[in-house]
Amino acid sequence: MYAGLFSVTRGDVTIKNINVKFASFTAKNIAGGIVGYHVGDGNNSLTIENCSVTDSHLEVTTSGWNVGIGGIVGSVENLSSYADTEDTDGDGDTTETIYVNGAVTIKNCFVNLDE
Repeated sequence: MYAGLFSVTRGDVTIKNINVKFASFTAKNIAGGIVGYHVGDGNNSLTIENCSVTDSHLEVTTSGWNVGIGGIVGSVENLSSYADTEDTDGDGDTTETIYVNGAVTIKNCFVNLDE
């Protein structure tokens, strides 16, 4: 049902400094390069920092409304998201930090998937 380096996470989870390369994740419904599916309720947190997914393949085998795929995280249960973009050192390169209801933070991550 879910696929990723960590297929399902729940509770307070911190993942740092992981580089996934030449991987293939196939799931029925939800796939992500680092985390397939995070069970979130706003009382716990998922933090992913300094991670990358490169030269890899993500695939879901069904279609419909209950399908999710993402380079870092496939899906997070019942949470909405927003992003902040900033140029921290003034060189014109921006970093995007993604926040999901205050419970999920994804920072300094990079994705380059195979087609």
